[in-house]
Amino acid sequence: MIFYQTTINIGDKFNLGGAGGRPITLVPAYQSLGGFVSAILPTAFVLSGIILLVLIIFGGLMMVINAGSGDAKKAEQGKSALTAAVAGMAVIFCAWWIIRIIEFITGVKIF
Repeated sequence: MIFYQTTINIGDKFNLGGAGGRPITLVPAYQSLGGFVSAILPTAFVLSGIILLVLIIFGGLMMVINAGSGDAKKAEQGKSALTAAVAGMAVIFCAWWIIRIIEFITGVKIF
């Protein structure tokens, strides 16, 4: 069996070059404070959603596990974790809507 080795320029194959055939340069999106915030916000909202999900599961499990044990203090800890998770979700949801309203009013794309 004979194997032939060929090289393929992926940039030419998929037209990944810049204007005039120049190579693509990596320019950071956050050259200003606004660009930095716009780059970080979507990731922060996703990360906060994951943390929210974990806290809701943790608080619910603590309530269910400690409900029959007779220890009201442990059951109250689960209830407070669940309440904090829901309050955090409300804050995150309001922050997202405030950003969307600012985008609509100013016409500036943040996300």
